[in-house]
Amino acid sequence: MATLEHAWIVLVGDELLEGRTRDVNLSECARFLESGAGLRVGGCSVLPDSLEQISGEISRLIRPGRLIVTTGGLGPTDDDMTSAAVAQALGRQLERNADASRMVRARFEARGEEVPPVAWKQAMMPVGSIAFPNGPGIAPGILLERDGCAIACLPGVPSEVRSMLPGLLEVLEGRGWISPDLRSGPRTGLLRTWGLREVHLYERLSPAARRWGCDLAFLPSVQMVDVKISGEAEAVLRAGDAMAEELGCNCYSTEPGVTLCLAAGRQLMESGLSVSVAESCTAGLLGAELTSEPGSSDWFRGGVLSYSDEVKARVLGVSEESLSGAGAVSREVVEQMASGVRRLTGSGASVAVSGIAGPGGGSEQKPVGTVWIALECPGTSRAALHRFYGDRERVRRAAVVNAMGMLYSCLRELRSKGASA
Repeated sequence: MATLEHAWIVLVGDELLEGRTRDVNLSECARFLESGAGLRVGGCSVLPDSLEQISGEISRLIRPGRLIVTTGGLGPTDDDMTSAAVAQALGRQLERNADASRMVRARFEARGEEVPPVAWKQAMMPVGSIAFPNGPGIAPGILLERDGCAIACLPGVPSEVRSMLPGLLEVLEGRGWISPDLRSGPRTGLLRTWGLREVHLYERLSPAARRWGCDLAFLPSVQMVDVKISGEAEAVLRAGDAMAEELGCNCYSTEPGVTLCLAAGRQLMESGLSVSVAESCTAGLLGAELTSEPGSSDWFRGGVLSYSDEVKARVLGVSEESLSGAGAVSREVVEQMASGVRRLTGSGASVAVSGIAGPGGGSEQKPVGTVWIALECPGTSRAALHRFYGDRERVRRAAVVNAMGMLYSCLRELRSKGASA
């Protein structure tokens, strides 16, 4: 078996082609394969639940040095046919894999249940398959080789795919199918940013990219952009350091697995602080995001959904004069919300959000998309006015991102000042 040099991803499922499910596995797999295994993804195929189409595509894609990763179609029902399709493409029989059988049995025994007869289908694999575990799910992963090409089959559930990719890499390394040369030193780098538009990032980072002979690629989402840096290993490292320094607190990580929530959580932990939230227009979305990472109980204290003026006044202590004068969406009110929830929960830091998410409720002075965010930390407080654009969901998501970014930046600046003092 030759060492692997590149990869191709095959997404399987009628629900993808019918628009019933939004795919996230392509980005998860591609990012991991490139950063973790040093394999550039050359393309992606999206296929229906069809034995003939899956089998035909696998046959077409087989070539030496390629890793084919499939997601979907490993479940127990009749429309789960990836394993059978791969067997057909390779001209092999399906068999009950002993290791896979143990994994399926252990999963049900952990629940105190007998294995349903239909579930044994998830242990049926092409002859010669290597089974590797599925932490959160039942269907084990499948890995096999043909003519110098490796084929890895994963379930379609994104959380299962995410958890199984490190295990797949471990098996590939154990078999010597991943070349150390591909993994030594980054050929690509990553900057995870918040609060800056793609065009502004391009203007600020292009000089460093040209200086070091690197290429930049931008992956934007709501109020966030991931910047990929490609080039020679040494150049990528130097350019990445220069770019991260240029962006300051707007760059929250250079690691693909670090979310803005996790970055803010780490700053809280290292500062010995907890945080609480007071939310109006985001109605719990900020609290949900800040508790989305394991271990968030170490830094998240609690929150208040102060959607009505009555709750703002009675629970958070916002003055009636501010509510009737400046209005609920104002600097005065959001600052009092932050102070109130910090006092109420005893947290070291607090964040408050109040705005107009739409589609109604706006005015000429305060159009839809107007959002105030306030922050309190030991020894400092700040507030910012934003004008976000888009539908209700986009405005609320933008508010959440900027609230977390504001928290991360403030804590990082405070720690930096403390270290230099």
